[in-house]
Amino acid sequence: GVYQAYALFVVELGDIDSARSLLRKGTSVDKRHAPVWQAWGVLETRYSTAKLARDVFQQGIWACAQPGGGQSGGRRCARLWQAWGVLEAREGDHAAARRCFSRALDADNRNVASLTAWTLMEAELGNFADARSIFERGLRMFRGQSADKTALWRAYEVMEERAG
Repeated sequence: GVYQAYALFVVELGDIDSARSLLRKGTSVDKRHAPVWQAWGVLETRYSTAKLARDVFQQGIWACAQPGGGQSGGRRCARLWQAWGVLEAREGDHAAARRCFSRALDADNRNVASLTAWTLMEAELGNFADARSIFERGLRMFRGQSADKTALWRAYEVMEERAG
């Protein structure tokens, strides 16, 4: 929404507190708008504490969960879980990151951002067999050619090049 776009502009200007206020306002105007919750969680990840970012991601997942979306909340929640997983990976809690990435893929099994974030973490940890398994499982979710499938193949190739 408009609040998200303006908040991201305000972040570029360096006014984190105003950006936070805009994102908070955006979530009150449309409680189910997952991109605003994600932007707010990422802002807290970068400029505040992991605890606050976790709280924002959790509130966003609760607000955006779809009926019939299961424990992961449905497709709208996938990017929230993915961003939360990135936070946990940066914090060094790889088990929590894996749980978040798994939830993201449970919410949307073709979410390229989640697939690539998870495989990147595993590759950085030297878990190339796990990363390959995640890539291959993700690639099976796509039928035919698509931009998403191509992006996933490219990420897989880059990982293999780096792995040697």
